[in-house]
Amino acid sequence: MSEETWTPPRWVAVFSKAELQQLAVAQDQRNRELRNIITRLREQLRAQDGGDGA
Repeated sequence: MSEETWTPPRWVAVFSKAELQQLAVAQDQRNRELRNIITRLREQLRAQDGGDGA
Protein backbone atom coordinates (compact mmCIF):
# COMPACT_ATOMS: atom_id res chain seq x y z
CA MET A 1 0.00 0.00 0.00
CA SER A 2 1.68 3.18 -1.17
CA GLU A 3 1.40 6.51 0.61
CA GLU A 4 -0.18 8.11 -2.45
CA THR A 5 -3.23 5.84 -2.35
CA TRP A 6 -3.62 5.66 1.43
CA THR A 7 -6.43 7.77 2.85
CA PRO A 8 -6.63 8.31 6.60
CA PRO A 9 -9.71 7.18 8.49
CA ARG A 10 -12.40 9.83 8.72
CA TRP A 11 -11.75 10.51 12.44
CA VAL A 12 -8.23 11.75 11.65
CA ALA A 13 -9.72 14.79 9.92
CA VAL A 14 -11.01 16.17 13.23
CA PHE A 15 -7.46 16.49 14.58
CA SER A 16 -4.93 19.09 13.49
CA LYS A 17 -1.44 17.97 12.58
CA ALA A 18 -0.13 19.42 15.86
CA GLU A 19 -2.74 17.47 17.84
CA LEU A 20 -1.82 14.25 16.04
CA GLN A 21 1.85 14.89 16.80
CA GLN A 22 0.99 15.44 20.49
CA LEU A 23 -0.97 12.18 20.52
CA ALA A 24 1.97 10.37 18.91
CA VAL A 25 4.40 11.80 21.48
CA ALA A 26 2.09 10.78 24.33
CA GLN A 27 1.78 7.27 22.88
CA ASP A 28 5.56 7.01 22.53
CA GLN A 29 5.93 8.03 26.18
CA ARG A 30 3.41 5.40 27.31
CA ASN A 31 5.15 2.76 25.22
CA ARG A 32 8.50 3.71 26.76
CA GLU A 33 7.03 3.48 30.27
CA LEU A 34 5.51 0.07 29.53
CA ARG A 35 8.81 -1.21 28.12
CA ASN A 36 10.57 -0.03 31.28
CA ILE A 37 8.01 -1.83 33.46
CA ILE A 38 8.36 -5.01 31.41
CA THR A 39 12.14 -4.82 31.66
CA ARG A 40 11.97 -4.40 35.45
CA LEU A 41 9.56 -7.32 35.79
CA ARG A 42 11.80 -9.53 33.65
CA GLU A 43 14.79 -8.60 35.82
CA GLN A 44 12.81 -9.45 38.97
CA LEU A 45 11.77 -12.80 37.51
CA ARG A 46 15.35 -13.52 36.47
CA ALA A 47 16.52 -12.76 40.02
CA GLN A 48 13.86 -15.07 41.46
CA ASP A 49 14.78 -17.84 39.03
CA GLY A 50 18.40 -17.68 40.09
CA GLY A 51 19.59 -15.67 37.11
CA ASP A 52 19.54 -18.50 34.57
CA GLY A 53 17.27 -16.55 32.23
CA ALA A 54 14.78 -19.40 31.91
